[in-house]
Amino acid sequence: MFRRRLTLVIAISFGFVLTMGGTMFWETNQVAGYFQRSQRAYEAFDHYQRLSLEAYRHFKERLDRLITDSPAAQAGVDTSKQHLYDAVSALRATAVQPSAEDRADWSGKSANWSESPISPHSWTPANTVSTK
Repeated sequence: MFRRRLTLVIAISFGFVLTMGGTMFWETNQVAGYFQRSQRAYEAFDHYQRLSLEAYRHFKERLDRLITDSPAAQAGVDTSKQHLYDAVSALRATAVQPSAEDRADWSGKSANWSESPISPHSWTPANTVSTK
């Protein structure tokens, strides 16, 4: 009788240990996933800040060109425009394009990433309004 009770208590304790171990393993994977998503969010935020800074610089260069109307000012406008395009491209790569992990996480949902309405080539300098 005592052996049965002892075996039952040991089996129940072992079951709790296995359950806790499985739960801890699953939770650490969840925390790692949330940490990676947080890092991607911080990267996107940094790219938004860079875009804001480049947009301000481009605005200032355009204003200087408007006031001075010199060839050097035009070169500054062209340079700031290219920096602005680079910032938008970096932001698009970070914020708009889903990562491989996101694609794997969302594979069960009805998303077709190859036919995304926002393709990486949909925004180019040729698609923008002319600033002349």
